[in-house]
Amino acid sequence: MDSVAYFTAEIGLKDDIPTYSGGLGALAGDTVRSVADMNFERFPYNFAAVSLLYPEGYFTQSISDGRQHEHYPRWCPADKGLVLQREKVRMALHDREVEIGAWRYDVRGRGRTVPVYLLDTSEISGCSNSEWDRKITLRLYSGGVYERLVQEAVLGIGGTRMLEAVGYDATKFHLNEGHAAFAVAERLKRCGDVAKVRENTIFTTHSPVAGHDGFDYALIHQVFNGTMPNNIHELAGCNYLNMTQLALNGSSRTNAVSRKHGQVSSRMFGRNIGYVTNGVHHATWASDAFRRLYDEELPGWRDDPSILSRAGDVDGTKIAAARNESKTEAARYLREVHGIHIDPSRPVITWARRFDGSYSHEGRLSSYKRPLLLFHDMNRLRAVLERSGAQLLYAGKAHPNNTAAKDEISRVVWHLGELKGAGINTAFVPNYNMETCRHLTAGSDIWLNTPRVPLEASGTSGMCAAMNGVPQAGTMDGWWVEGFNGRNGWMVGSEFSDDDTDSGGLYSIIEGFGTENAMSVGAIQTGATFNTHRMVNEYARNLYF
Repeated sequence: MDSVAYFTAEIGLKDDIPTYSGGLGALAGDTVRSVADMNFERFPYNFAAVSLLYPEGYFTQSISDGRQHEHYPRWCPADKGLVLQREKVRMALHDREVEIGAWRYDVRGRGRTVPVYLLDTSEISGCSNSEWDRKITLRLYSGGVYERLVQEAVLGIGGTRMLEAVGYDATKFHLNEGHAAFAVAERLKRCGDVAKVRENTIFTTHSPVAGHDGFDYALIHQVFNGTMPNNIHELAGCNYLNMTQLALNGSSRTNAVSRKHGQVSSRMFGRNIGYVTNGVHHATWASDAFRRLYDEELPGWRDDPSILSRAGDVDGTKIAAARNESKTEAARYLREVHGIHIDPSRPVITWARRFDGSYSHEGRLSSYKRPLLLFHDMNRLRAVLERSGAQLLYAGKAHPNNTAAKDEISRVVWHLGELKGAGINTAFVPNYNMETCRHLTAGSDIWLNTPRVPLEASGTSGMCAAMNGVPQAGTMDGWWVEGFNGRNGWMVGSEFSDDDTDSGGLYSIIEGFGTENAMSVGAIQTGATFNTHRMVNEYARNLYF
């Protein structure tokens, strides 16, 4: 039986294990959970995941004076159920050896247990490294170019060696984004045969924007001191080492994460890129109320989420009751954890995701996620919120080094305060994480997703909302191009983003909102397709074969 090694820079295992920052990590966690739910007959591969430990994790966010502030509390892996492995591996950086340890976390599902190995260079893993080297794996996505380079080296090179050390004989290597591309270089250095490396390597690309991780070759030669393969320039680019190009050229099979993203990636990379549309782990993201409802009315849904397509057979009053209970529970969570008060009897509109700041688009600076789109016409927004009685919630983090994204948060907080001053209930929910996402996706009435077309690779938070009967209002991008059917939410704008048109579309949706029960059934049925059980089966059939 083949054994898959799944490499990912971040992974969302549990709310309180801070080894994830956003959608990439949540997807990795959901992927592992779905594999764990399947026996070997349904998913005929061994499976293990590799990531980094990050003893100070991704930061904890607080908001004060309208600004984001970052905090880095240490966490103890042993307290979270992780087990330190006795094996250690070494890799050369500059003229020294860096020791790497690993903690194992077992994801136990309905069909098997999947091991996840989290690599670490710090003293809590018993590594005898210098003070600087102990900090290599300290924080997720921290530091500058050099820090990112050595982290990705630990993931790809150290991860490959660690799997061997613990006795996991990988025959398929799945790189979840280009961060892990040094696994290609490590295996190529050993065997010297590009064709052999390609034959058992699968690469999933998640970004629809050119200019992925890249490193100057002078830095590469300085750090790796001649240990890279001799033909690295042929695989990773002539002018600088492009991690995405290395992963592409080192893989026999590459996929994008939605149909539209596949089209965009094919044009961007100049080669045909197929796709496997992302999903979410249905049982993780359904609220307690909806899990009970599905258990009673749609038995078998936990093993076969396609059964959610029968949601139309469920009594509408029971769906409404589950929605009300989910909103009440979300209101309790926001009140007790964050001191935020919402009225569960009134509509709740939510925008929640990573803040990305600005990028260059057609000669001007633009925001890809567009958190400020809803505030484009404040007078009209105020009027439609007043008439509808809707409440407005925002949440999301900005990378600590992304000043433009942090400024976006400040502007959002200011606009929310302006609306609150007009008598509209608004709030910015701090420290957006998996737990917060579960409550917000279950406790909202409209889930907003407003990326600038065509910059969204997939997006998954709207799929989480759908598991709770919550419709999405989204632009024509990512998974929504495939998911939208007119019964599960609204399409905002067209294939060409325009802030005037798209914001006007959002205001019209809020004004006309009142068909939530019908939309709830359609949203739930969406979950029959957009789940990670379907996704991992497609990987097995089309990419792991």
